[in-house]
Amino acid sequence: MDEMRKVLSWLVGALPSTEEPVADHTGIAGQTLHSKALSAIDELFGRSVTGKRKTINRMSKEDTSSYQWTPVRDLRTAHIIPFVAPASHEEALYVADKVDLVSSQPLDSRDFPMSVVEYNQAQIAKDRQTAADWEDRGIHTGMSRKDYRTKKAQKLLTKIQSALAESVSRYNAVNVSKLFAPPRVPDEEPERVRETRFMKELKFAKHEANEAPAELEEPGMSEEELAELRRQEKEAEEASLREELQRLEAKLAKLDAKLAAVKAETEKTHTEAQATSEKAKDLSEEGKDLEAQYGTQQRTIEYADDLVGNKKKLLAAEQATLQEIADVKSQFSEKEAKYKAQHDALIGDQENAKRMIQNKLDEIKRIKKRRKHLANEIHEKEERKAALEAEYDKLPKNIERELFISRIMDIIKNIKKQQNEITKINMDSKDLQKEINNANDAVTRSFIATEEKVYKDAAKDNVAKQVYRQLIALRENFDQLIRAVEETGQLKQQQYELEEKKNALEQRNDGINMERLQEDLGQIRTENQQLQADVKALKKK
Repeated sequence: MDEMRKVLSWLVGALPSTEEPVADHTGIAGQTLHSKALSAIDELFGRSVTGKRKTINRMSKEDTSSYQWTPVRDLRTAHIIPFVAPASHEEALYVADKVDLVSSQPLDSRDFPMSVVEYNQAQIAKDRQTAADWEDRGIHTGMSRKDYRTKKAQKLLTKIQSALAESVSRYNAVNVSKLFAPPRVPDEEPERVRETRFMKELKFAKHEANEAPAELEEPGMSEEELAELRRQEKEAEEASLREELQRLEAKLAKLDAKLAAVKAETEKTHTEAQATSEKAKDLSEEGKDLEAQYGTQQRTIEYADDLVGNKKKLLAAEQATLQEIADVKSQFSEKEAKYKAQHDALIGDQENAKRMIQNKLDEIKRIKKRRKHLANEIHEKEERKAALEAEYDKLPKNIERELFISRIMDIIKNIKKQQNEITKINMDSKDLQKEINNANDAVTRSFIATEEKVYKDAAKDNVAKQVYRQLIALRENFDQLIRAVEETGQLKQQQYELEEKKNALEQRNDGINMERLQEDLGQIRTENQQLQADVKALKKK
């Protein structure tokens, strides 16, 4: 009811208001229509739900054979409706055959307030209707429930606005002045003005500036008599005009007085309408309070009729509540034990993952030490090679060919030995990479399985939420560690590729081109320095 009142008030408030008077003789503004509409709405909503019926006392000795009895709200008086006899014999037979007796007729549901069960049933039906509308239409739109309801409300508001605009256009087309015009009084019709010869000449004759007026000359009249006749006619016309002017001025004063009286009456009516509207609002609020008090008193009376039964109901409800609390406590204990077991299992998995990661880190450290040892060995061999080059420069140029061949063969043997070691290291690295991949897959599967279990319970338990956050953090740290290991392996693979490239270049060098060897050596040194810089940057990360 309050929502309907708000909607109708909003519709009336949306009507176009104007400060200009609708008619000059009434002085009623457009705002008057608004106030009258609001007053009519308040009066409509301030009426009782039941119709206006006569009431009599149940204990009265009055003859009730011609009345139809129905119960009332206070359960002490009855509404009565005058009985109307059937118009024909057929109608009387139909009433006697089909219509129940007064004592067996159903009660009027409007005379009783809505019970708690009926209210809850109405709310459930409303929620079901909303859910059915969402499932039938809202889901297919692809919008959320809130957006769908907002859009639907916007469509309804648009329809209301269009209907309101159409009503306003029809309202503007109506001549409102005719609605509020005062009734015409037959005996106050305007008097007809007697037209004189001068007025008829002004109305029908055509005057010209240079045209002489027509003269009616009678035979035998002199010019003096004719001038006197004209003067008399002129004086008569002037007297008639003065009388007409006085009569018009009196009528104008009368109309002004009547207009002032109408304006005063209009202002008085407008003031009374505003006061009536305010009084209707106050009465409406008072009626709401009385209805609320009546509902409370009615429920109190219903409860007071059966104190023993209500007490038993309250005790039964209390026992049911205590049983529900005990069930909740038992369920909480079961859930707590379950989550604690899951938490312990996750802690154990976390410790195992930490040990596995520590083993992999130790293996990476051993590989780094071995790589450092090989780098030192390569550095020593490079120094030896530089010493041999210096010694070769000091040797005379006419040394036999066999000496060079023997030294070259020694270098080739050393290179093959280094190549075998590098191949072995590559094999170890590949095996280690396989182990890392297998461990990563196992840990990922464990994370997925654990995350599914914990995520289901995280929405209901705070402990599960904390465990889920720790699990996510552990997974992120493990992913960072795996990325660091992969980057280290990539850098090591690049180093191995460069070493293989170096060996291939040395194998293709079938001559003793020392300049080419020196260029290759410089390139290898540069690449080694770049690799060392990459390794240092990775260590800093």
